[in-house]
Amino acid sequence: MAQATTTQPQPVGADELVTAHLPLVGHVVRELLARVPAHIRREDLFSAGSEALVAAARAFDPSRGTPFAAFASLRIRGALLDELRGLDWASRSVRGKVRRVEAERDRFVADHGRVPTPTELADRMGTDTRDITAIRDDVARATLTSLQAAFPDGTDHTGTGGLAHHDPTP
Repeated sequence: MAQATTTQPQPVGADELVTAHLPLVGHVVRELLARVPAHIRREDLFSAGSEALVAAARAFDPSRGTPFAAFASLRIRGALLDELRGLDWASRSVRGKVRRVEAERDRFVADHGRVPTPTELADRMGTDTRDITAIRDDVARATLTSLQAAFPDGTDHTGTGGLAHHDPTP
């Protein structure tokens, strides 16, 4: 008569967890890269995600019943969002204001079938056009243009070294 054997999961060390789950970092990074600006470097995100994977492996407690992949995935996503926040020059409050303006703009377009004027948008939001302009200016100041994205082949075809030419005469 065959006796049923129960297989208990063998404790796995942090190094083995990291090695086995490194592809998870790549997967989470690829998911996130699809939703971020092109100037965000994959390598920076992969590095932050890898650090989070190592930290997750060290902190993992299998007795809690959560699979390591699920536990690590949350830690990796959190680290990537922290990395993106660190790279973003706009504060969270500026981004929140922009989201509110864009949501109101989208509602206006849905209601009227056209883009609102700044005055119409300000009226709908209960503010004036100066506030709308200030929000747009805040985000414009916080938006960086990657020189690598501007000159992907490494060549500046303007002949100015990437800088605008200014005539020194008054």
